[in-house]
This record gives sequence, structure tokens and C-alpha cells, in this order.
Amino acid sequence: MRRTKPATGNEAVARDDMATDDDVALDMRRREALGLLKAFLGIRDPGKRRRILKLAEQLADQAGSEAAVLAFASTDALPGAVSMDAPGQAE
Repeated sequence: MRRTKPATGNEAVARDDMATDDDVALDMRRREALGLLKAFLGIRDPGKRRRILKLAEQLADQAGSEAAVLAFASTDALPGAVSMDAPGQAE
């Protein structure tokens, strides 16, 4: 088992701030989820509920696709890839 020394000074404060930020973000997501669930359950028309569910799934798929594109765009070009800065020249 690996032991780490306890954080002191600024390290401890930074770790506490990070945990607090994570807790706040998690709490916000829970509140949003509960609000969405309450609103959804208030819709009596099954057809409208199906349309909302389909829309939510589509938005989630788009968000996943956009995140993948951004992640790919932020990585360095592969070795031997053509540079977009100078047409016709390899990096």
C-alpha cells in the first residue's frame, strides 16, 4: 500500500476547494435532474412525453458527438499528417 504525506498549507486548501467545486457541480446536476423529472412527470400526454424523451436523447447524442470532435481537434496532428497551415507540405 502506497502512503502519501498529508497535504499542508496551500495544498490542503486547493484540495478542499476542488472538492467543494465538485460538490457544487454535482448538487447542481441533481437539482437540474429533479427539476426535469418533475416537469416531465407533470406531462399527462404520452405522445408529448415520447417526443420530449426523443428530443433529450438526440441532444445528448449531439453533445457527445460535439465533445468527440472537440477532443479530436485539440490533439496534435499525427506524424506524417498534412499541415493545414501550408497546403501541400507535410509536418
